[in-house]
Amino acid sequence: MNRNQVLRTLAVLLVVPLFVAGVPSFSVGVVLATAFNTIALAEEKREHAASSKRPPKRVLDQLKRIHSPVVVGIPPTNAYHDLMRMPDGEIRHYGVGRAGNQVYPIYISSRDCGLSWQ
Repeated sequence: MNRNQVLRTLAVLLVVPLFVAGVPSFSVGVVLATAFNTIALAEEKREHAASSKRPPKRVLDQLKRIHSPVVVGIPPTNAYHDLMRMPDGEIRHYGVGRAGNQVYPIYISSRDCGLSWQ
């Protein structure tokens, strides 16, 4: 029996006795809506249970490509506001280094999304 047949059978089984008993049509509608919602929720739970057993292959493939962070370089100074991405994709870090009393500019860049720095 498919879903539509079940709903039609349920409607007949619920509606006929209610009308015979003189129940107002609004109350009959509420009873039908509640019954249909219960059936819909049961179907959703069943579908979710079937689909949640194992993620789709597409999701598993994406998860395999996720790796833990790898340190590829350490900026010479804190890069919290000196790091920027240029329109062409290059990542640059500008900063200031200190050696004793001397201050000198620092500039490093990466053209491969931060995998290597020059």
